[in-house]
Amino acid sequence: MTDLLAARAQMAMSLAFHIIFAMVGMAMPLLMVLAEGRWLRRTSAAAVAAIVCLWRRRLYAARLAVAPAARRKPDTQLT
Repeated sequence: MTDLLAARAQMAMSLAFHIIFAMVGMAMPLLMVLAEGRWLRRTSAAAVAAIVCLWRRRLYAARLAVAPAARRKPDTQLT
């Protein structure tokens, strides 16, 4: 196998992997939202309120965990 053929095979595998997982990464949240929406229409308001409260706490905790890293200044500056 020549170097050119090996490089092309590596690029083909990389592109195939990233294209497939990018599509899954975009479609899966949509499918989850649709499935949860169908489930929420079938449940009572108390169950929905409990779920909203749970997710509110989790998202707030995730935001607190990510915020300090987002505000951190980079160690190096491009001049």
